[in-house]
Amino acid sequence: MYFILEENAALRDLRPPVRAFVVGIGYPALIRLKFTTLKVDDREVSIGLEPIYENIKNSLDKRIRRIVQEAEFEEVKNYANSKTLPELLQRAQFQVGQIGFDSEKRGEYMSWCESTANDEKSTEMDRKIFLADFILFNRRR
Repeated sequence: MYFILEENAALRDLRPPVRAFVVGIGYPALIRLKFTTLKVDDREVSIGLEPIYENIKNSLDKRIRRIVQEAEFEEVKNYANSKTLPELLQRAQFQVGQIGFDSEKRGEYMSWCESTANDEKSTEMDRKIFLADFILFNRRR
């Protein structure tokens, strides 16, 4: 939109707030522009910029989420490896006390910390990772 405004002499001379308004309403209009609609297997498929934009946006969102997930896992794993299980339990319990829960919620979280640390069905590394994830990102599994 900006480049279109720069090329058009009448629009180039607009005051900045008016120009911003034109760009603001022009962008969604361009994105939603539909060239045609095709019928495929009893459903209509729009051909235009919006589906292309949405597909690119969704692909980028998935990729970013995967990158964030990998980075968070590495951070959790490194933190878990740097502490002993009793240290992680102590830190998690301290954090529960700092969050400001009411006594019922605090008891529920304290119980979760204890049961996670003492879960005989999980490996020690799994228990450490669960506690580290809680400490770093306030997530329980």
